[in-house]
Amino acid sequence: MSSASNPSALSSGDGYLVARSTSPTGWEARPAVQGTRGAAVELTRRGRLVLFLAVLVVTGALGVLVGGPALSTDAPHHAVTRTVVVQPGQTLWEIARKTAPEKDPRVVIAEIVDLNSLSSSGAIRAGQPLYIPAR
Repeated sequence: MSSASNPSALSSGDGYLVARSTSPTGWEARPAVQGTRGAAVELTRRGRLVLFLAVLVVTGALGVLVGGPALSTDAPHHAVTRTVVVQPGQTLWEIARKTAPEKDPRVVIAEIVDLNSLSSSGAIRAGQPLYIPAR
């Protein structure tokens, strides 16, 4: 079947591709693409975004897989504590003096308040278990 009998057929000759088009003559000659070697890749805005996100995900995954856990030190990560139960009439001042007689009771009270998430130093009641700093 020849291209003359089939107007929608494509033919190439002398490096040009002849195809049916909307031009007034009905045919248009365009340079034929001779392969894509060495051709620059052009990405759309969406393609660049997808490529960026893919690189970001791969980098994050490698960071998680390759990066090990943080090295631990000899220092404890949390305060060493013990538990006491508040007796009727007992105050934090008394507990602090009994717990660490060599330290300033105000410092020990501040530690007890922090360890137990108390709203104030007077917010204790009899029978309440308290975490106190270990000696």
